[in-house]
Amino acid sequence: MFMRIAVLILVAFTGFAQTRDTAAIFGTVTDTQGGAVGAATVTLTNQNTGSVRTTPTDAKGGYIFGSLPIGPYKITVEQNGFRQYERTGILLTTDDNVKVDFVLEVGDVKTTVVVGAETSPVETRSATLKDTVDQQRVVDLPLNGRNPADLALLAAGAVPFGNNTGAFSGGNNIPDGMKQISVNGSRNNNVRFTLDGGENMDNLFELNLAFPFPDALQEFSFQTSNMTAEHGNSSGGAVNVVTKSGTNAIHGSAFWFVRNTALDATNFFSHQQDQLKQNQTGFTVGGPVVKNKLFYFGGFQRLWIRSAPGNAEAQSLTAAERVGNFSADGVTIMDPLSGAPFQNNTIPQSRLDPAALAILKVAPLPGPDGFAHYSIENQENAEQYIFKTDYVVNARNMLMFRYLQTHQSNPYHSPADDIFASQFSLLFNTKNATLSHTFVITPTLLMHTQFTAMHLKSVGTSDFPDTIRSFGVNVYAASNDISVYLANSGVSFYAPNPAVFGRATEEFQHDWTWTKGSHVFTWGTALSWEQYNETNAYNASGNWTFNGSVTGFDRADFMLGQLSSFTQNNGEFENRRQPLRGFYFGDAWRATRRLTLTFGLRYEPYTFFTDTENRNQTFSLRNYEGGIKSKIFIREMRIRGAGP
Repeated sequence: MFMRIAVLILVAFTGFAQTRDTAAIFGTVTDTQGGAVGAATVTLTNQNTGSVRTTPTDAKGGYIFGSLPIGPYKITVEQNGFRQYERTGILLTTDDNVKVDFVLEVGDVKTTVVVGAETSPVETRSATLKDTVDQQRVVDLPLNGRNPADLALLAAGAVPFGNNTGAFSGGNNIPDGMKQISVNGSRNNNVRFTLDGGENMDNLFELNLAFPFPDALQEFSFQTSNMTAEHGNSSGGAVNVVTKSGTNAIHGSAFWFVRNTALDATNFFSHQQDQLKQNQTGFTVGGPVVKNKLFYFGGFQRLWIRSAPGNAEAQSLTAAERVGNFSADGVTIMDPLSGAPFQNNTIPQSRLDPAALAILKVAPLPGPDGFAHYSIENQENAEQYIFKTDYVVNARNMLMFRYLQTHQSNPYHSPADDIFASQFSLLFNTKNATLSHTFVITPTLLMHTQFTAMHLKSVGTSDFPDTIRSFGVNVYAASNDISVYLANSGVSFYAPNPAVFGRATEEFQHDWTWTKGSHVFTWGTALSWEQYNETNAYNASGNWTFNGSVTGFDRADFMLGQLSSFTQNNGEFENRRQPLRGFYFGDAWRATRRLTLTFGLRYEPYTFFTDTENRNQTFSLRNYEGGIKSKIFIREMRIRGAGP
């Protein structure tokens, strides 16, 4: 067995490390002559919650506060023989490294100099490239569907994959809100997403799970290059999402957004208006339970969508083809019995396959354009709940708990007389919770511990009333799924198979930050346990393909019942388990006032996943070359064409 080890070494003009949903403030305290003021007391106060942290300046006058919750702050600096200095309105955003310097004037310490914020306009301590989408941009920019993840594409170097929004949807195990984003040419699933510092990703596709709705989201940052060593698993980039928190003031909102066919134009290619009725409504509320100590925030959003677009279409066999007449198709069909062309390019009625005729009874005739047109009644119901509490135990201990749940259902009734309109009825339930503890052991030593859990379950079913056996095909049918494909002419007869998917991740993170002189040392670990369960009737009732290899035309092969291939298996059943771990160490060395070097090392071994029933399949070149074969065989079933 081989082990792949990922090691990251960083040597750059980069900044201080902090946990994934926080920020840092640093600076220098000097006198009016430019001399360093050591042992000054620097006090930092969160203006939303009243929480306070203090630290002394070092011999060079430097100070730093790391792992700070985002929001507005004020800083007070005191030293004997100097006037007290206070700076207010310092706004921290996600992953910020904000520089705030102070120049103290000689005077009575009881005299206070108060000024507004004058932070450095340029990031001078970090080479990490990032873009922050703050609350103002979330509110002001248009969002079709109110999915804040769309705004990640504002970051330089971020481009959508697959379509112009990067939306990844349409399957029976893909909830709404997932995005495929490529950063600076990286793979489309190589971006790490965190929510309040904990992982918020689907471990099957390695994509994001749903963001909180806009009114519950404070902001998020998108790091696209030169990430520090505490960021692992994905090298393309990191999106760090932060939800709103309660403050000492009660705040909230209520909203209702409406889209309706009556307000929209009809799609140019649709045969009717889409009958769209879309409503999104909800509220948020936050405030103090105990002022300066315990805070709460909660919110709810509900979504209703109803539509019936008339632009759905599928290729179907014409009335002439259904009776074996292919004289208008421009292709000569061959008789497999004689090897000569069929007379008049027409298959005799007696040789038409009964199963093909039966399937065509639930496949509507096409229009003049060769397509059968139909309308699908789409329904979507979604609810999202969020609750968050912050507890300032004392000046040294802070706790945070957040719970987010998204429930989505897409009920659908498949018509019995139109197999083209057969679809899944879907159900998704996603939960994400995180608990963190920040412990300021000393003014220069900080510890952060966080546990996060995610669970996603998706269920896809179909109420199409027939199975493949209903059409006279003598084969085992595990469910009501149907998969018949005409490979060359674009016709297919399909009804989806039932499937249940479950994914879960438990993640533990432990980080340390130690300021020692001109060095800021960081180290920590991230351990996770990922699970993936699948119960899927995929191909369990057979997959039938006609490619024209018998007559020269796949539609004629179908009418004769002459298969080119048939595949059937027992379905897909998986119970995967995978432990992941990463360890890192970093040092941000402030060599001079104008030069900071960051060194980072990360060890992240890759471990193979296992299956609880030992159903893994692993190719071994050594065994292959040695002629070693498996002693476990799955029974193979082959079915020849049913026609004469």
